Amino acid sequence: MKRLLFLIAFLLFPASAHAQLKPSLKIDSNFAPLSGVAADGFATEFATESTMDVAVHGDRIYTVGYGTVVNDVSAVVIARHKDGTYDPTFSGDGKLVMSVSLPGEPDNANAVSVLPDGRLRVAGHTDVGVGTDRNDEVVIVGLLPNGDLDPSFGDGNDGVQLLSVSSGNDSARRIAIDAAGRILLGGYTSPSNIRDAFVALLNPDGSPVTGFGTNGVQRLPAANGFNDEAKDVAFRPGGGVAVLVQNAGSATSTNDQYPDATGWIQGLREDGSVDPAFGTNGVLDASGLGARPVNPLSMLVHRGRLWVSGNVKTGVDQDAFVARAEGDGTGLQVRRFDYRGTHTGTDAIVSSAGRMVVLPGPPETMVVVGESNRSGNLQFSAAAFYEPHGDLAAAPAGDVVIETSAQTLLNSVAVESPTSVIAGGLILNTNNNLDQNLATMRLLLDADKACDLAIDVPTPLELTFLGRQGTAAQIAVENKGERPCGSEIALAAPYKLGRAINTGIIPPGGRFVADNVPITAATIRRDDDVAKFSVSGPGDKDATNNVRGVRAVFSFCDLALSAVQKPATVPNEGGRRVEIGLRNAGTRTCRGVKFSVANGSGAGLSRPYSVERGRSVSDDVVVSAKATAKVGSKATVRVTTSSTDEDVVPANDSIRLTARVVGVGDTRVSSATAARLSGSATPGKGTKADRKGVRLTGVEVAVRKLGSGCRWLSGKNAKFTNRETDSCTPTGWQKASGTRSWRFTMRALPAGRYEVYTRAVTANGFKEGRFSTKDGNRRTFRVR
Repeated sequence: MKRLLFLIAFLLFPASAHAQLKPSLKIDSNFAPLSGVAADGFATEFATESTMDVAVHGDRIYTVGYGTVVNDVSAVVIARHKDGTYDPTFSGDGKLVMSVSLPGEPDNANAVSVLPDGRLRVAGHTDVGVGTDRNDEVVIVGLLPNGDLDPSFGDGNDGVQLLSVSSGNDSARRIAIDAAGRILLGGYTSPSNIRDAFVALLNPDGSPVTGFGTNGVQRLPAANGFNDEAKDVAFRPGGGVAVLVQNAGSATSTNDQYPDATGWIQGLREDGSVDPAFGTNGVLDASGLGARPVNPLSMLVHRGRLWVSGNVKTGVDQDAFVARAEGDGTGLQVRRFDYRGTHTGTDAIVSSAGRMVVLPGPPETMVVVGESNRSGNLQFSAAAFYEPHGDLAAAPAGDVVIETSAQTLLNSVAVESPTSVIAGGLILNTNNNLDQNLATMRLLLDADKACDLAIDVPTPLELTFLGRQGTAAQIAVENKGERPCGSEIALAAPYKLGRAINTGIIPPGGRFVADNVPITAATIRRDDDVAKFSVSGPGDKDATNNVRGVRAVFSFCDLALSAVQKPATVPNEGGRRVEIGLRNAGTRTCRGVKFSVANGSGAGLSRPYSVERGRSVSDDVVVSAKATAKVGSKATVRVTTSSTDEDVVPANDSIRLTARVVGVGDTRVSSATAARLSGSATPGKGTKADRKGVRLTGVEVAVRKLGSGCRWLSGKNAKFTNRETDSCTPTGWQKASGTRSWRFTMRALPAGRYEVYTRAVTANGFKEGRFSTKDGNRRTFRVR
């Protein structure tokens, strides 16, 4: 996933974002301080020792080559920590000296590859001849991560595999291993006084692959009859292999020994036969470089393309070069260059490019190590090219020449991190080349450049949180520095990003934008606040633009209910009105406010209303006891308020009222005529403390004319008003005369059917609330 984010960032901000910048390389002086070069010599003086290859696996760095140990040239493998010190968990002291075949006979380690599990495969040659009878054969040594021989590899499971290509001297120069563990070797064989290139394909255990060439080996003798050698090999992305062949050409003069030297890439099928679909009849030659001699020295397969490096000469001027072709051997592009370092003069510099690697970026960067020679002084050299997969000729480039008093060169390189490589070579301590040592160093890419991430929140101008709902923002991060870098985006508590955001690697001048990022708040604030967004990339040179504050506004409704009146009693029929207080403690108007009463008859208002922020109101609600509540018992009634807007603090939206249940008075209708209604009434019931409140103070009557509609008597003049209600409940109540014996007189009612309702009223204002013919407070009568 992280790699995908890196790619997205790179595609969004192409080469133009940082084309004006050039890559830079420098030696890491913290590696093997103080010079930054780890030099290894196995003899005191006048010994031929050299690095041939390097590799990196985990926290370990490997250097392989050969060294003179007690007058015997032996293959050596050196393991180091990342700081350049020896790793004693490998071979006891970090240095493994291998005499593969006969004591006193030379052995060379020329190439190394590390398997994913940390095991090593080291390729080279060993002399199996006796005494002065030289007979080099290809050797591959399998090693465990601790330096012991790998018992799962080689003939006899002894960790060593010998391969005889011809009756002459043979040597493996390069090694490649595919995902299946197959081993590909390239080098030379000398069946006569002329060298021929060869390529070999072995199984993971070292045995030859049946069906590839002859016994796993395919010889590639040059048609011109001159020395040639497989300088490098690779598995082709579409299947088959590629072999980089160097041909020495003819010698015509002492000043320019090999003016016809050339090279080519040979495309082979899986069985080792020539692939005619590759290049021209299986060959991509060096004619595209437009000059001779050409010495290709290294090959790389990357992103499905083939890369070659080496040197090319025009007259007396020798340049390093990198060349690129498509996977099928077509579309050759070439870039010639010199390693100049800090030298800005115009004098000729003899340059040669060795091995190359690609750092992922962005920007993707190719690093090519080699050597430069100015005024006869050979020096460690390396060059870097931004985005070589674009226009190779226009790729921004930078280099470094590490000048020392000795003659030096680099011939191998391995990726260590996105911003560093490990390079290997040799140091010639004397001009007569009789004393040379292995050399290993770390080169840093763009170490002099700094990252500068700047965060911004373009929209919105302020974060508005509606209730407990989140909001969204656009977050942008720009790299104002000169070095690619990236960061996680953070948001300080109590705010939280709805998803994790990693900018990926942002190139210099590039900009990362995340749209519609959900933002939530863990708390509700009544005052405005500032939400702080931040980035914290490693090596960020300016921390002042790493934090962006955005005003946070909380818009919410918060109704808080309180009891203005706490009733001591509640009727067992009907209800009583209770005054309550309501405050909007929020920051915006609460709309659609209404009440509900558990065990009661509902809210005191006919429709919802609004309460502005900071305002308080009071209102009446009708509360009552359960129908089954007994007189004298305690009744608890819960009153709750609500709003159509989210109330962010529901805990204060309800109150509980506790009161003693008292009985209401009781009425009966004893007589009903056209002009007069009469009956009896009794007071309410309660405890001794309720005696005054439950005394009878009056009787009320309501008369309905039966038929269509809800027509209720209005006044004593026999007029009726149509009062539509949901349930046609009694209305138009009128006071009767008397209490325990009551009467109600009126103008005579016209003929028709009627229904009369009566209710007792006690001193505490409670009234009968349930009506039935059985109870006697509801009666139907007819006027004729």
